[in-house]
Amino acid sequence: MPKRKCHFSDNYTKEWSFIKRGRNEYEAHCTICNIFISVSHSGKTSIHNHNKSNTHKSNISIASSSQDISTFMVKENTPEDILVCAAELTTAYKVVNHHQSFNSLDCNTKLNSKLYPDSKIAAKQSTARTKATAIIKNILAPHSLQTIKEEIEQVPFYGVLTDASNHNAEKMFPLIIQYFSETKGMQLKLIKLNSLENETSETIVKFCINTLNNLNISLHKLIAYSADNTNTNFGGRDRHGTNNVYFKLQSILSKDIEGIGCPAHILHNTASTSTDVLSVDVESIVLKIYKYFSIFTVRNERLKSFCEEADVHYANLQFHSRTRWLSLLSAIEQVKKIINDLEQTLSERAEANFLGIKTKIEYNKIKDDAQLFVSIKLFDEEVDNYYKTAREYLQQWSNPPIKFEVFSWMDLTSSLQWQDVEKTITYLKEKGIDTTDSCFEEILYLKNFIDKQKFDEDWNKKNMHDKWLHFFQKTDVLERKRNLILMCQYLYAIPGHNANVERIFSLIMAQWTKERNRLQVETVESIIQCKFNFKMTCSEFHTYAMGKPELLKQKV
Repeated sequence: MPKRKCHFSDNYTKEWSFIKRGRNEYEAHCTICNIFISVSHSGKTSIHNHNKSNTHKSNISIASSSQDISTFMVKENTPEDILVCAAELTTAYKVVNHHQSFNSLDCNTKLNSKLYPDSKIAAKQSTARTKATAIIKNILAPHSLQTIKEEIEQVPFYGVLTDASNHNAEKMFPLIIQYFSETKGMQLKLIKLNSLENETSETIVKFCINTLNNLNISLHKLIAYSADNTNTNFGGRDRHGTNNVYFKLQSILSKDIEGIGCPAHILHNTASTSTDVLSVDVESIVLKIYKYFSIFTVRNERLKSFCEEADVHYANLQFHSRTRWLSLLSAIEQVKKIINDLEQTLSERAEANFLGIKTKIEYNKIKDDAQLFVSIKLFDEEVDNYYKTAREYLQQWSNPPIKFEVFSWMDLTSSLQWQDVEKTITYLKEKGIDTTDSCFEEILYLKNFIDKQKFDEDWNKKNMHDKWLHFFQKTDVLERKRNLILMCQYLYAIPGHNANVERIFSLIMAQWTKERNRLQVETVESIIQCKFNFKMTCSEFHTYAMGKPELLKQKV
């Protein structure tokens, strides 16, 4: 008669937690060694023998010094998970904010766990190069666009700015949107950065309209277009013709919109045009002097020595910047004021035959020299022609901003007059924008508010749109600011200049360097959107991320 087989008993598991039932009732499974033990002949003795084996003892030793994989995992939606996610988002943002290489993160991720061995957050965050790039492209950049869309839904007007710049073989076009928020003030956000095949008006219009439609931003709210003063954008000085972006946008929108040519461009061209009438090429001379000394250290040192011997203070040579834009005030009503001031200055200088002090001293030394009579006469004629040319050019190009004088009272620097406000109301009504009858009372309240602020040093330092933001934040009653909010939302949706587009080009150059030349256009777009749209320090961004649960829950 055959011997009766032994069966696996649950008591084995109670005695040894690592012993489980095997593939059948005659086997046991050692989870430490991951092998099956037959108990059919010797029963419990078979397990005792296995436990005494050298292989099992070795595996026990290894297991005791190892941690379960679950200890390396962070459970979702726990406080620890939130801190890890915020750290990863901020790490990715930091790289963008400081124009750092994504490759450096491959080192940082490993290094942080060694530098901060007592930090669970440092040990468990894994923001290396690939993940950080994915965070920027798939989480932060889209989040910035979503935030912009939500804010624009709350405002009635916005304007757009664009321009073109070549980066190697790519013709880069940014599209910036400008609007005014009652709670945040004037906002400038990059909604698209793309490489286009050409710079024709048809391509630019298609780019603008498609971008706005793809983001579901209402075209009805578009009231202004800003670009430089080329024929492609505006059809020339008098804005005639139909083959330009400005005309085509108005045709698509079936309404008049504000067209803003960059005043910095106008001022640059004023100086350039007026110097062209001189018999010497001033720009060429300045550039040649700079290049002669700047390229060679030896020459520059000789210049320093010469300055020391001549007892003249040496200063770094100023380079003729390729960027012609000036740093102008951010509100459109200041554009005409700047141009008017320049026109007046040019007229007064021409009338006074103004020359710089040093030039005047040298001029007085030779003006009575008969041998130099012809040269002095030519110099006088050229100075007069210089001022005349500058005034004429400026007057020809300064007509478009004249209509914005109706908003001049909104700089809040002079006493408010109801007659001035009425002009603004009339202008807006012609645009189909109606205000309510409470506007008069709002102006009275605003006057009293400004009177209380005029001795406040902080108030006087604020720029115009920040003064308005301060007023709205301090005024709780809607009836005291309803119409004023509407006026600001219209005015500050109109770009005052195109310098912000130039800033985008500077950011592109800072990110897309020779050392980082393998970046794709889509990656550069996401990087610049994060940098330009958030405008936060890394510490501020971490606080911001901690307050956005929907942002922390997103995974890449």
